[in-house]
Amino acid sequence: MNTSSPLKVFASPPLISTSRTTLKAFSTPKFSPKLPKRTRCMQDSNINLNFGSKPKPNHEFPVSFATASVEAPATTTTRTTSADDKLRLLVSEFRSLTEPIDRVKRLLNYAMDLAPLDDSARVPENRVPGCTTQVWLDVKMDELGRMRFRADSDSEISKGFCSCLIWILDGAKPEEVMNVRGEDLAEMNVGVHGKVQSRVNTWHNVLMSMQKRTMALVVDADVAHRERDRAPPHQHDLLFGYVNGGSYMESSKGRHDYSISLLPLYYDYTI
Repeated sequence: MNTSSPLKVFASPPLISTSRTTLKAFSTPKFSPKLPKRTRCMQDSNINLNFGSKPKPNHEFPVSFATASVEAPATTTTRTTSADDKLRLLVSEFRSLTEPIDRVKRLLNYAMDLAPLDDSARVPENRVPGCTTQVWLDVKMDELGRMRFRADSDSEISKGFCSCLIWILDGAKPEEVMNVRGEDLAEMNVGVHGKVQSRVNTWHNVLMSMQKRTMALVVDADVAHRERDRAPPHQHDLLFGYVNGGSYMESSKGRHDYSISLLPLYYDYTI
């Protein structure tokens, strides 16, 4: 009797795949990372990028880089117009008007720009002498040493004269006021029907009053400055008087001497 041993069935070993594993591709993300903003540069039109030809710059200085688009704040420089420049502009304006009646009309337009004086300034001390009409002139010097003028008249033509002169000289330095000549104003030749000379005299009289009162204010300011210098002596001033010999009272009796001899002996005044 053949006895056969039962066959044992073994599970087949797992098959080893020789094919490469296919990697699953990741899907493209739906968001994009935020990158820092790039600085944009614009090309200067004066820069020649064609290196094979000779550059033809439009400016006199060389430019070797692109101009950044970031603009610096613009700086404006203001230039104060001098009294001489204003005078030349005014003379040129009236010379451009060939007809005398047109010059008178232009003068009346200037008269409308003149601010009227109050009654407190219409005093005899402010009257301009020599004018056929009544003209008042108020003159002051501001804290910066510049002249300030106000004027008024009972005649519209005279108001126009005053308005032109105030436009030229208001805010000017004293030396600018003194440098204006009456001949410069006579070239405007404003007048009709034989009244040219009387109106030229109005120019001259108002200008002369402006200059005389300007000179008076300059002298008063100089006297006030000298009076401040004559204040009671400080201890520092006593030292100066002692170095020069004698007492301070003896040295202060005469005129002030601001020369270098007043400096102490130990003071190094080498520049």
